[in-house]
Amino acid sequence: MTSGLRKSFLLEDFLSVNRYSSVRGKFALEHGHSLRTKIDDSVGVKKPKMSEELVQWVRHLYAYKYACTFAHGKVVLDVGCGTGYGVNELSAAAQIVIGIDIWREGILYCHSRYCDKAFFIRASALNLPIRSNLFDLVTSFQVIEHFDTKMVSAYLGEMKRVLKKDATFIVTTPNRKLRLLPFQKPWNPDHKKEYDARELRRELESIFVNVKILGLSATKEAYLIEYYRVRQNPFYAYLIRPTVSLIRRFLPDLAFIKVLYARLRLEKDMLYKTRRSKTCSFNITLKDFHISSKDLETCLDLYGICEK
Repeated sequence: MTSGLRKSFLLEDFLSVNRYSSVRGKFALEHGHSLRTKIDDSVGVKKPKMSEELVQWVRHLYAYKYACTFAHGKVVLDVGCGTGYGVNELSAAAQIVIGIDIWREGILYCHSRYCDKAFFIRASALNLPIRSNLFDLVTSFQVIEHFDTKMVSAYLGEMKRVLKKDATFIVTTPNRKLRLLPFQKPWNPDHKKEYDARELRRELESIFVNVKILGLSATKEAYLIEYYRVRQNPFYAYLIRPTVSLIRRFLPDLAFIKVLYARLRLEKDMLYKTRRSKTCSFNITLKDFHISSKDLETCLDLYGICEK
């Protein structure tokens, strides 16, 4: 989207007055003065220093490249836009793009970096300050796993509400079959619930009429880097980690537990470094990834493509 085309639209054309008024003061401050605000150096896209970071970065970028095939000439909303690199990709194909995220520093960074290509709003995905039936495409990548299961229906309902009739919603999330053992809770503290293909389909079909589930797969080299990064040891996952966490919770000052916990962390780091030495590569590109309806049990990420 060119800056000239962007200027032909006003952000107010998309905002719901009632919904927007509740966050209006905060947004006005961030939107109006973002370019004069010093951005924290930790915010923004960093050059990957390890092969694991590179694979994660390319995985996430691939989702936006895929979404671009749906975005040509469309009005697009990206919910959970983070630092905006995905919105930047979408803006090359879409007629107009709006990025939304709850993360204040991320939105400020987006304003400072991509304000000539898209609009950005700080808001919750559970209460979008957007009028209904506006968008041809809504994307929300690596977001659904951050919501408690009781909030997922509200989140998906908001995605549906802002879509036009017959428009498309694309969601991605990590594949729990790859990352977690049976009955294991997410080891990422920011994840409330991780999904397998069947669980994701059930959630999406409770809101949307037409749902298709696909999986992101990769070449052997790229796949193994991510596989070894997330692979869980049953002995540690089921016995050692829960036991130590429970004792630390009730006896946080016990010296023995502190030593044991440090030892376990050291052994885990040593094992991780050993795996890294077998898979370390900086030759991973978008060409190493592909989408398929097969291998949903072993894929890296799950993609849900939904129609309103």
